[in-house]
Amino acid sequence: MLMLPLSKAGLGGARDATNVIRNSELAAAVITTVGKEHLAALGGSLQSIAVAKSGIIKEGRPVVIGGPFSTDIEQIIRDRAFLTQSPVISACDTAIRSITRCIGRDYAKPYQSCDIVMKISGDMPLSVELHDVKLQLLGDHQRQNAVTASCTALCLRELGWNVSNASIRAGLEKTQLPGRSQFLTQDEASVLGLDGASTILIDGAHTEASAKALSDVIKTVEPEGPVALIVGMASDKEHLAFAAQILSGQKARRGAADGDGDRGRDCSLHAGLITERHLDRRRSRPRHRVCGHRGHRRRRSPKRKYRPPDTHRWHRQARADVDRVRSRAVLLRPDEGGLPAAAPGRRRRRCSGWPHLRHRLHAYGRGGAAAA
Repeated sequence: MLMLPLSKAGLGGARDATNVIRNSELAAAVITTVGKEHLAALGGSLQSIAVAKSGIIKEGRPVVIGGPFSTDIEQIIRDRAFLTQSPVISACDTAIRSITRCIGRDYAKPYQSCDIVMKISGDMPLSVELHDVKLQLLGDHQRQNAVTASCTALCLRELGWNVSNASIRAGLEKTQLPGRSQFLTQDEASVLGLDGASTILIDGAHTEASAKALSDVIKTVEPEGPVALIVGMASDKEHLAFAAQILSGQKARRGAADGDGDRGRDCSLHAGLITERHLDRRRSRPRHRVCGHRGHRRRRSPKRKYRPPDTHRWHRQARADVDRVRSRAVLLRPDEGGLPAAAPGRRRRRCSGWPHLRHRLHAYGRGGAAAA
């Protein structure tokens, strides 16, 4: 049996406590995503987080990047790999194709059937074809993680490790992650004292990106019926962004749970944040003070600031019309340097032929000479 120790960085990478492995002891480095987790502690921007995560890249050791990344984020990682002379394998390479065929159920637990095909050529050629892989981890993001894991396994094969296609398939299909898109069976729900008649989903999402991924899983697996949400997270998380993503397009009933420890957030604050700024689309309209009628209140328009006349749309249009009329008038006045007069027998059109522009010409005081 192949035993391979894995070390996961908890906070960034460059200054993380796990980043003590030397390049001679490291087989490969893997960077899955770059999100807003620990944003304040890692510099305050996605670029600074990318710099911190690229610190796990060691001299001459291959690095596998998951993604998808934006152009600037991926360039930061590739620049670090160039400095350390490390080959880069991207799970978003154009030579990789991965699709989800369908969502099935095995003993009432859902899974997604996927195809993963890759034929990468370069410094480290990788090739594998895996069809009808039953992933117990749901969602497009988990399929992308499966592609990243497959690239890492193939990278180890190129380095001399005995990794077969059958072992890659078995690893992908047997991988479970409790608390991530985990649908409980009736037996598991009964152990917790819950009603087994309802579908219960447990997920540890607490960021905007993970909330969007969770919302997509719910829409895919349980598109019908309402969803009851019980939310509990630390006080330093993005609560409004989380609520906006998780409630987008969902018929959700709200719930809240207190967090433990100093970073826990009071459940009343959870319920208030979820309903803040019209995030709940079914929120009832406020009653009128006098008659109690539910309806929209008229808002008083804010006081407009003074703007010069030339900045108004009406004045800009008036100036354009005046300029157009003057240009036509000049064409009819050869004595002012315009083109020759109209041919005999042709009716001359003057500015007076546009009555609706007279007030604009006189308003600006510069159309009289041209129209005379």
